[in-house]
Amino acid sequence: MVGITAPYQIHHGDNDNVVPRAMDPRLASRLASRGRRHELHVYPGGTHNDVPFSRQMYDRVRSWYRSYGVLAP
Repeated sequence: MVGITAPYQIHHGDNDNVVPRAMDPRLASRLASRGRRHELHVYPGGTHNDVPFSRQMYDRVRSWYRSYGVLAP
C-alpha cells in the first residue's frame, strides 16, 4: 500500500477539517513497519490552510532536507 521509499515528513494541523488527522498515525505506522524514515508533526490550532504557511513547518522541512544532504548547511 505505501510505495514511499524516501524519507517522509507528515505535517498536519489539529484543526484540519479537510484531511482527517486519523490518517496520520496510520501512515506513520505503515512507514515504520516498512523501515521508512519519517517524522510526524502536528500543529496545535492549525487548520488545513495554516500549515502550508507555518514558519515552523518550513524550518522543519529545511532541517530535514539538510539532514539528508539535500540542502547545504
